[in-house]
Amino acid sequence: AKASHRLTLLYFANEVCQRCKKSKPEYLAAFMDVLPNAFAELFSTQPEFKEKMVRIIQVWRDRSIFSASELDNLQQALT
Repeated sequence: AKASHRLTLLYFANEVCQRCKKSKPEYLAAFMDVLPNAFAELFSTQPEFKEKMVRIIQVWRDRSIFSASELDNLQQALT
């Protein structure tokens, strides 16, 4: 997929995760199974998107969408 499409999919995942926080927590677990690899792959192919990915992680941290350790793992994928 084109890099811009991958970023759009990440934004879509962000929207779904935020909406599922209360009603469908099992979806969050399913997303967390794939998010670390998705973040790492997008960062490795499009490092210019790092700021946008860091922002998504910060929003999830601020809104307690995922646990701190899960978010720390995502953050590590961007190094």
